[in-house]
Amino acid sequence: MSIRNPFEVVKQNQQYQKTSKTLEIMRAIYNKRGLRGFYTGYGTLLIRELPTSTLELVILEAMLRKFEQHVSRYRVSKESLVMIRVAGVGVLGGIAYGLAGLITTPIDVIKSRIMVNALNPMSFLTCLTNTVRNEGAMALAKGGLMRVILGTPGGILYYFILYLGLTSVKADSTFFDIRKCPALYTPSLFTVIINI
Repeated sequence: MSIRNPFEVVKQNQQYQKTSKTLEIMRAIYNKRGLRGFYTGYGTLLIRELPTSTLELVILEAMLRKFEQHVSRYRVSKESLVMIRVAGVGVLGGIAYGLAGLITTPIDVIKSRIMVNALNPMSFLTCLTNTVRNEGAMALAKGGLMRVILGTPGGILYYFILYLGLTSVKADSTFFDIRKCPALYTPSLFTVIINI
């Protein structure tokens, strides 16, 4: 995340400022705040990523347990069962990703507003208070639907490919249990850890 933050700050400011020229934006941020300006909102980015990833994993695990209970009732060939499970993990992973994104949209709104104001930074609490006072609590839901629409397909693809890979590596191709196959969550946990 420390690598991503400067790019996010420049991108957000390009979308918000009157000029979209990258070098002008970068120069303005650097002249006003130095290198620190490129890390405006870094703490807020962490505040968004950690709960989003955690919620995603909790939601996914709960849905996978129900899914496995349902799938285990059917008598199908081993190959068919593997493909049903791979597809199920992909779809449920996408749903979990989308729901986690929707739930954490208020944090994302504040993160974006802080990054957009890289030239005049403010704290998370100040930004939250100003947003609710000036625009009402519904302002914290802005962009929530887009987070779901854009995030869900990526989550489906991510979990589908991940589980397909895990399944092809496992000799018996049985469905995973988080305690037996923590590798399913390793990339998401790695994302959380590396972002700190």
